[in-house]
Amino acid sequence: LPNSGNSIADGITIEQGTVVIAALNIAGSTWNGKYYNVGDLCLEINGKLRNTTNEKLYLTFRANGYDEKGAEVSWTLERSLINGVEYIEVPADSVVDFTLHLSWAEHVKVIQISGNSSPYPFGYSSDEPTTTSP
Repeated sequence: LPNSGNSIADGITIEQGTVVIAALNIAGSTWNGKYYNVGDLCLEINGKLRNTTNEKLYLTFRANGYDEKGAEVSWTLERSLINGVEYIEVPADSVVDFTLHLSWAEHVKVIQISGNSSPYPFGYSSDEPTTTSP
C-alpha cells in the first residue's frame, strides 16, 4: 500500500492502509468459476481516503491481485457495478474510511491499488455528450 499521505488520485491521498486476512461479509461474486460465500477467506484492505480539495470528489478505486508473472489472480469483491472497481464519494476537505475485499487466491504476490478522481459520479458529467456504437 502507498505510504500514508501518498496521492492515489488527483486531490485524494490514502492514509493508514492495512491488509489482513479476513472472512467475507458479502457474497455473490464468482472468480474463475468459484462462488464466494459469506465467511470465505479473503484479503481485506482497509484505510482512509483524504480529500485535500474544497470540492466533493468521486473516486474510481481499483484493487487487484497479481501472481509473480503479472497475471491477474484476484479482484475486489464489493457491491459495485464492475468487478474489481468501487466508486467512493469523498466530500470536500474530509476523510472517509474504506474497506475492499480481494478474493482469496493462493498465488497473490502483489496487490495493486489505483484510483482516478472526478467531481462527477463515475468520472463524467451528465452534461457531457454520450455516444453509442451500432
